[in-house]
Amino acid sequence: MTALPLSTRNYTQILGLSAGTSGGVGNATAFGKGTLDLSVNGIDPGKNNFQMDGVAVGGMNNRATAQDLYGILTGLAIPNPDAIQEFKVQTSTYDASYGRSPGANVNVVTKSGSNAFHGSAFEFFRNAQLNANDFFYNRDNPASKTTKQVLNQNQFGGAIGGPVLKDQLFFFGSYQGTRQRNGVAAEGLTSAFLPPIPAGDRSAPGFRSALAAANCQFSTLLPAFLSPQLACDGSNVSPVALKILQAKNEDGTYYFPGSGTNGYGQRAWSIPASHREDQVVLNGDYQVNSNNTLSGRYFYSRNPQFSPLAGQLPGTPKSLYYANTYSVLKLT
Repeated sequence: MTALPLSTRNYTQILGLSAGTSGGVGNATAFGKGTLDLSVNGIDPGKNNFQMDGVAVGGMNNRATAQDLYGILTGLAIPNPDAIQEFKVQTSTYDASYGRSPGANVNVVTKSGSNAFHGSAFEFFRNAQLNANDFFYNRDNPASKTTKQVLNQNQFGGAIGGPVLKDQLFFFGSYQGTRQRNGVAAEGLTSAFLPPIPAGDRSAPGFRSALAAANCQFSTLLPAFLSPQLACDGSNVSPVALKILQAKNEDGTYYFPGSGTNGYGQRAWSIPASHREDQVVLNGDYQVNSNNTLSGRYFYSRNPQFSPLAGQLPGTPKSLYYANTYSVLKLT
């Protein structure tokens, strides 16, 4: 595993090599840990059982990645390859000690110490210097020729194991830190169909008439007594609506974006999403006698994520995105 080119150092990317399993293709641009679910013999991925050192870790939903709550959950914590001794994927005919679920049983065994000290240190990184921009981002943003979408990742840490008491007490420890900024995946990239709000200063005297000229040909979809047709000279544009369109985000951009033209248009934004993980593996083994061993295992992982876009407009909740689409049609 340590020698294979795993783009996110995640062993779940190679679980699909086992007979009878089916999983997605690993995506090096995916946001987060890049974990893959697998289906075994046609059974739902939620029916798999994940074990770490013989202890079930899957919970009620045994997916490697979480699918509930609109993808907010981050799924199972995944130990780094330098901490894994071996793993096994059992797809059928395993005994009752593994018979918790009708799908596959995935058992990961972490490393232990020995009478000799062994260790490693690592740093894996990638950046966007040699990457190409998204096609739509290039099309919609002339400045993208000089400004690339961000896709940076650093994974660093190390592992060490050895004896505390020779032939009797051993230890092993591992740490991995992950830092990712991703403006390529959906969490950091979005594309929206925007209404015709002309570009420029929305406080300028000519903005009202330009806005009306770009939208007066559209029907209001409401009875005339509720919403009269927008006059092309801007004489009946609501001053309250103008104030709303002039509202800005903290970075100076307008809260309600527009196409910048006299027609509807598609625009792409890239605001990098951020993911970080800090994980620790601590193992201890005490050889009581030739027939008995006491073992202790500790695995901790914390991985907060920040998704500024996730398919939405910059700085705008999804519920407001749909309102944005029709905001210009309600300016009377």
